[in-house]
Amino acid sequence: MIRFLYPVALAIVLAMEAGGSAAITITGPTETLPGDMIGVKVLDDGEPYEGKVRWMIMPLAAEQRSISFGPVAGVAMRTPGEVTFIAILWDQQKALKHVVVNGGLEPDPPGPNPPEPGPVPGEKQQVAYIMESADLAGLSRDQQTMLASLALRVELSKAGHGFLGNLDPSRSQGAPAAYAPWFEAAEGKTLPVVVLKGVTSGKYTVHPLPDDDAGLWKLLGGKP
Repeated sequence: MIRFLYPVALAIVLAMEAGGSAAITITGPTETLPGDMIGVKVLDDGEPYEGKVRWMIMPLAAEQRSISFGPVAGVAMRTPGEVTFIAILWDQQKALKHVVVNGGLEPDPPGPNPPEPGPVPGEKQQVAYIMESADLAGLSRDQQTMLASLALRVELSKAGHGFLGNLDPSRSQGAPAAYAPWFEAAEGKTLPVVVLKGVTSGKYTVHPLPDDDAGLWKLLGGKP
């Protein structure tokens, strides 16, 4: 029954719109996100209206949560669509209408992921490769050579860098406790990765596994 009475009541109150003071206005957003609280208020010459206000908010919905207090009304609805606010000012013989498009705004798109911070320029680094042993066969020949190269490890040592090893996170439970921070640094990253730790600063940085020896030297600031 209420569904059929509302159009009749709406027609009656809108017939009152021409009356009253022109300084009395209704204001609020025109577009919102679904679920946001939509707030609308009645103003008299820019100030909150002090007379009695009766509010009608349509459409009615079971999910709707509405509040009204004097010249202010609000509603939160998850379903997109138009929401109509009617403020009935009986002492002014005036009805004001305000329509909000619920869902008319799009959420802000997520911003780009911040770039991975690099090592401190000029600082010597400890190096560790972290990857699942089962993924070794999927690497390129140059990457496999880099992981196994004893000559590269000697060159790293001569340049003042250190090599920790090839670490498999699936075996982290049995690894020495000193390896735990290395595994933690790589958590949430797409493996395989190379982890660098500044010898002086102790700062960990994580990078995708380089394509070859040259890519590793580039991360380290260049080959001496």
